[in-house]
Amino acid sequence: SYKRDVLKQDVDTDVFIEEMICALENTVDRIVALSKVLLERGGPEVHIVLGVPFVPLPLSDNYLEVFDAKYGGGSYRVISHDERCKLWHKFCDTSQQRIIARHPAVQVVDIRQEFKEQGFAAFMQDDEDHHPDLAKTQHAVAAKVRALRFSTYDGGTVGMEPSLWPHPVMYEHKRRRFTAGITAKTDTRRNVLPAEATGSRRRPLGGLSPASQRACMSIPSHL
Repeated sequence: SYKRDVLKQDVDTDVFIEEMICALENTVDRIVALSKVLLERGGPEVHIVLGVPFVPLPLSDNYLEVFDAKYGGGSYRVISHDERCKLWHKFCDTSQQRIIARHPAVQVVDIRQEFKEQGFAAFMQDDEDHHPDLAKTQHAVAAKVRALRFSTYDGGTVGMEPSLWPHPVMYEHKRRRFTAGITAKTDTRRNVLPAEATGSRRRPLGGLSPASQRACMSIPSHL
């Protein structure tokens, strides 16, 4: 939304989502590698769970204008709810498929189905907000966490018993203002790559085109 409305960029959403997937894949790869080192040193076992605790919420057309009037931080026109959901589902589905294919022990806590079955209103705050209500979503998340079972290296299994969060928010939300000097003329199109990035021909290693592979390699290692 920001790139389109403020920076006036023609965003290639396929490449944009590919960068997000690569960042998550690379993070999981590094955790898996580190877990092996820790185990060799007699350290703790590491189990990875991917979490999808929400679906993008429907918002009014002037949502950010009202939000900005209350909290500051700037405003821009948000893309349609339908497109936001499609992009989110593409990211969640593709990242889970790739990561689990490479690391079968990785598990998932995903409550998108609960959003579909119960409707968005069941998880929204009383006042319009793009954040779901933690007090409402946590029950669906906790149920998924409670059902997880992890195989241990000694042949056993372990689970977790989640504790519900007693407060209305996880932490106080502070709206950060946009970086000074950013204007519609600024061109930081890191995700706008050559046409080959979204070509229809068969893609090489990892399902990525050469351009998308370069995009993945450009992601900072600390992400």
